[in-house]
Amino acid sequence: MSSATRSPAADNSGAPDALVAELMQYPPFTQMQGEHLQYFIDQAQTAHYSAGTAILSPSAEVPAHLLLVRKGHVTRQARAEAEGGIEYEAGDLFPIGTVMAGRPVDGRYDAHDDVDCLLLPLAQVRELCRISPPFAEFMQGRVRAQLQLSRQAMQASMAAQSLAEQSLEARLGDLALKTPISVAPETPLAQALATMHERKIGSMLVLDAKGAALGILTRHDMLDRVVLATRCARATSWPATRIAALRQRNGARVSTAGWSTARRRICSTPTFISIDTETVDGREMVDLKHHGTAVFVDVSRIYALALGVAQTGTRERIEAIGPLLHMNSQDSEAWIAAFEYLQMLRLQVQMSDTPLAQANLVAFDGLNHIDRHILKESFRTARRLLSKIGRDYPS
Repeated sequence: MSSATRSPAADNSGAPDALVAELMQYPPFTQMQGEHLQYFIDQAQTAHYSAGTAILSPSAEVPAHLLLVRKGHVTRQARAEAEGGIEYEAGDLFPIGTVMAGRPVDGRYDAHDDVDCLLLPLAQVRELCRISPPFAEFMQGRVRAQLQLSRQAMQASMAAQSLAEQSLEARLGDLALKTPISVAPETPLAQALATMHERKIGSMLVLDAKGAALGILTRHDMLDRVVLATRCARATSWPATRIAALRQRNGARVSTAGWSTARRRICSTPTFISIDTETVDGREMVDLKHHGTAVFVDVSRIYALALGVAQTGTRERIEAIGPLLHMNSQDSEAWIAAFEYLQMLRLQVQMSDTPLAQANLVAFDGLNHIDRHILKESFRTARRLLSKIGRDYPS
C-alpha cells in the first residue's frame, strides 16, 4: 500500500464511545457483541489515503488486511471490462471475497477522494470469524446477511404501518383500491403486451362490454401459450432470441459496460456503480423491475430453456440450473438473495401510497444504510449475471 499514512493498532485501544457508535451504524457490527466489536477496534490499524492513491493493486500476494472505510469513497475497477466498477463508502468492508478465499485481488482499488480506513490483519480476521458468529456469517455471505437485516426492518415497518392504518377486520369495500387496468376480449395480444410494458405491470383483467370479469391475462400466459407454442420446433434458437431482447433492454452489449451512456448515478458523489435512473419530481428514481428483477427473470429463463430445465419460477430455475452450470452453492444463493431482495423492495414500494406509474421505482437517497448497501450488492450481482450470459452466448 503506497502513499498512505498508517497509525499503529495501539491507537485504537480503549476507543472512545464515538468510534463504537460509528461502527454500530453498519452491519455486521450492529449484530456483534460489545466485546467482539471492541476486539475489532483494538486490533485494527488506522490508515489515511490521499485522493488518487492506489490502495490495492493486482499482484501475486494475498492482501494483508481487511479494510473498513470510515470516510471517503474507494473505487474498484476490475481487470475485465465487463465487470464494470464498484464503489465502497463509509461502513463498507473490502476486499471480502479475496480475504476469505486467500487469493490476490483481481482489480485495482483507488481512493476517489481522501479516505480514512481501519485495517484488520488477516490473523485477527480469522480469529474474529471464530469468536463472532454474526461477523463470520457476514464475511461468508454478506448479501444473505444484509438481506436478513433488511427483511427484519421491513417486517417491523410493515407491521407498524398495518396496525396504524387499518385492521384486518376492515371490509374491502371500505378500502381505497386502485382501479385495475383491463382489456376487452377482442384486444390484439400485441396491443395487450404493449400496454403491460407501458404501464409496467405483469397482468390485466379481461372484461366484457358490461364490465364483468371474464378472466385475467398475464405475461406468463403469453409466453407459455403463444410464444413458446409457436417456437417449440425451434427451441435451440430461443435462448438467442431472449438474449437479443436482453441486450436491447440493457444496451448494445449484454455486459454493463454497454449500458446506456445517458445513465445517471445513484449517488450524489461520483461512483462506479452505474444504474439507469429517471427523474421524478426532482428525485433520481431506480426502476427495480426493468433494471433489476427482470435481469434475473430473463437470465434464468434463458439458461432454463438452453439446459432443458422444467421449473417455471425464477427461484426454482436458479436452484435447478446452478448445478448444471457447475456453480458453487454460494453463487446460486447470491443470485436468489439479490432477486428476492429486489422483489421485496418492490413490494414495500407498492404497499406504500405510491402512484401506479411509480410502482416499481424507488428513490435511492430515501433508503436506509442497509438497504442502500444491499441494493448496490443486488445490482452488482445482476451485472455479473449479464457478464456471464455475455460470455456464454457471445454476439
